[in-house]
Amino acid sequence: MNMTRAEKARRYAKRELRYPALLQELRQSMGWSRGQFAAQVGVAESTILRVERGTMPPPQAVLNAYGEIAEARRQ
Repeated sequence: MNMTRAEKARRYAKRELRYPALLQELRQSMGWSRGQFAAQVGVAESTILRVERGTMPPPQAVLNAYGEIAEARRQ
């Protein structure tokens, strides 16, 4: 299937808009507050807030931590 640039852009935007909400859901699934999660990862709580609002791309340490949560949920 050949998608136009506009279709690709819409698909990408839809996925990107959902991304911060998925990260928040993962954190909440573990019962952690933003502060608890931030302390666990070693970043400021404001970093987690901005990542989950979609105003900041997640630092690598935060992505790794979300990945570990996702892996734990699958087991």
